[in-house]
Amino acid sequence: MTETSDLPQHKADGDNVMNFDEQFAASEPPEMTAPGIVQPTETLIGRLTAEGAEPSEILDQFLSGLDLLPYLEAEPSELKRWLGHPTLIGKVRAGIWQTEPLTGPKTGPLSFPNPARHFDVHFELQVQLWKRRMSLFLHFETNPYFSEDKLRMWAPQESVAQYYKFRDEFIREFTALEPVPGFKISPGTVQVGKAVYDFDGKTTEEVSAWLQPVIDEVACNVNLALFKVELRRKLAAASDSMFADSATSVNGTNVPAATTSAPIDTTQI
Repeated sequence: MTETSDLPQHKADGDNVMNFDEQFAASEPPEMTAPGIVQPTETLIGRLTAEGAEPSEILDQFLSGLDLLPYLEAEPSELKRWLGHPTLIGKVRAGIWQTEPLTGPKTGPLSFPNPARHFDVHFELQVQLWKRRMSLFLHFETNPYFSEDKLRMWAPQESVAQYYKFRDEFIREFTALEPVPGFKISPGTVQVGKAVYDFDGKTTEEVSAWLQPVIDEVACNVNLALFKVELRRKLAAASDSMFADSATSVNGTNVPAATTSAPIDTTQI
């Protein structure tokens, strides 16, 4: 009787057996995601809030990737680390939307280069990380920004009045234009209007598809409103000049042909 040993057979079987660590190191992780499900790292909010992320750089990349009108430019964004309210702020503007800056020290007195035509119009994009919400504001303010209280305290009152007159005329013209879907006109101290978007769970492409047309369409209305304000003022000045030149002389005294300027029909402008 031939004596057999279990050892060779044991080795042969063991050639195809991995230990516990080898087995789990070699296996692929199981597929846990159903097709079509957006992963957190694919959403814009996921990228902005990812561990180790630089939110300002990511927002700058996002804004630079928008296919905006060629005259619009995005400024470097800034992260405001307000307690419990971390907010990213980015600005978009056109060069013609900003006039010469106010002159004088920050604590006054301030001087307007041209108080009858002074403004800084721009979009302010606020990404409220804590709410997972994006708000697009349109602002009309001084260049640089001063609160209304400081402006009235440090600048000549007549200049301040001219500035706010131009601002009111702009808002009136802007409001009369065809509304932009999703953008609500709601004038405030600096605000002209805003649009709010809940971008939680939305990809970068989805956020872009919402934001880009809103900015472009509102920008067109800004240009048109500024143009109308300027045109109305030129027409009014021309009308005043025409009536002044048509004054007649009675007994050696110049008498205006009319006591007030004729009304200007600009409803079709």
